[in-house]
Amino acid sequence: MKLSILYSCAVLLVGWSALAGAAPKDDISQLETEFNAAYAANDLDQYFRYYSDDAILWFPEGRTDIPSYMKEWTEFIKSGGQILAGTLSDMHIRFSPQGDAAIASYLLHLKTREASQKVIDEVYQETDVWFKGAGGGWKIAHVALRAGARTPRINSVGTRHAANTGLFRLALLGHRPDDAQASAGFFSRPNPG
Repeated sequence: MKLSILYSCAVLLVGWSALAGAAPKDDISQLETEFNAAYAANDLDQYFRYYSDDAILWFPEGRTDIPSYMKEWTEFIKSGGQILAGTLSDMHIRFSPQGDAAIASYLLHLKTREASQKVIDEVYQETDVWFKGAGGGWKIAHVALRAGARTPRINSVGTRHAANTGLFRLALLGHRPDDAQASAGFFSRPNPG
């Protein structure tokens, strides 16, 4: 009898742990969906609400900050440019051991119309680092986006996980990659204008 009660408690504990672990992953997945929907809808007010004020952003031109990006992207939209469509695929989410930071890595399929009316259809590899604030809300603290993406292969030792973990450690330590890494295309985002 005692053994069956102990076994039942263990099963409940494992089940509860699995459910508790799924909720934060679902939260980040939902936030990514909403964040990218605002981007695809060209809703700048909503889109920029997802970023922390001190977020680090890597574009093809190099590192930038939120005020500069907001100004540049607003000018792009006012000039007649816009995102026509955006979809996500191949989403992978990882958390820090403390559960207060998350990495979301995915493919972003974008169709963009430039101010010149030229339409560009591309796929990007995007990685967003989310930090949980004191009030419990999540904000994007770092974005890295690479143009010309191909679906990455995962080898038997988990290359993708190793790459995400490395970026995660860099973000948590506040490390800012040097220009050599940026020019190699490791951290980049499409030029909005």
